[in-house]
Amino acid sequence: LGKCIYNRGIKGFKTEDMISNIDVMLLDLEPKYVFINIGTNDICTYPDGESWQDVLKRNYDYILSQLKKKLPETVAYVMAYYPMNEADEEGLKKARSLGFIRTNEMIREASAIAESLADKYGYNFINVNAGLTDENDNLNKKFCKDIIHFYADGYEIVYNNLEKYLLDLKIE
Repeated sequence: LGKCIYNRGIKGFKTEDMISNIDVMLLDLEPKYVFINIGTNDICTYPDGESWQDVLKRNYDYILSQLKKKLPETVAYVMAYYPMNEADEEGLKKARSLGFIRTNEMIREASAIAESLADKYGYNFINVNAGLTDENDNLNKKFCKDIIHFYADGYEIVYNNLEKYLLDLKIE
């Protein structure tokens, strides 16, 4: 594409981590365009009993409000969350033993939260998941090494779905 793209994804990051590092990870770069896919790790149990939905909504709202306030000319694309493979019973059992509580229904709910916040700030909401799922809407096992992490060909599907948005960017 001939465009410079920064990937600021960090394993295990939650929205609270993004908030703590928002200057270095986002604001200091002063991007003309930003694609945001943060918060899937927020789908967990919180020690104080606060719901993951409330945490995600509050933190994601803060991130988008700071982006709008400090970089009002930046065009943002808020991304839907990727599905998981709930059909992999062994992988799911292992993940549950480690405290993993995510489900595809929760992922859809998180995406709805992200979409409503994108609307609130006048940002674009995009879903680049077409072709990732099997007939039961699970992340197709051929694309994942466990129940959530992609092989390269899974990321290739995401890239192919994302490419139309990237090609529309007006980079000078």
